[in-house]
Amino acid sequence: MRPLSKINQRRSGVYGETNSRFLEEISRTTSLAMEYRTFGVETIAADHLKAMAHQTARHQYSSRVSAAFSDTLYRDLAALFLVAALTAMYSAQHIAIASIGTVVVFIVRGLAYSQVVQFDFRTLRQDLPNLESFERRVGDLQAEVAVFGAVPITEIRSVEFCNVEYESVSY
Repeated sequence: MRPLSKINQRRSGVYGETNSRFLEEISRTTSLAMEYRTFGVETIAADHLKAMAHQTARHQYSSRVSAAFSDTLYRDLAALFLVAALTAMYSAQHIAIASIGTVVVFIVRGLAYSQVVQFDFRTLRQDLPNLESFERRVGDLQAEVAVFGAVPITEIRSVEFCNVEYESVSY
């Protein structure tokens, strides 16, 4: 199960990175929407967002399918081991299956509880790369703060534009 766990964690990390970049691009695009329209490149920006959305969706699908497969595999292997153990007990000791019914019920309940624990553990491991990616990106953004000049400006009282012209183009 450990190799599947590593694969799930890697795929989840790729999805987290892709989703983070996609959300940042949405934020950037919405803040520049008027400029995109002014310069007539809104179609290019929309196509770029659509491509990023499809890429993010592919990575999410891959991550979810891999996780579902590992959950199913865990459940099926546990049931297979239970059947194999019961078969071995029956063939080795020639006892009636009905006499070990209570034990089987306890084992099945234990398997159900262990599957819940395994699902929760997998969910935590799957979400961990997203949290690490988020913390890494926040650190990167904090490191990119641009400082201009030697004296910090605490208050802006007025802004004056000299020789600035705008032209409105009707569509």
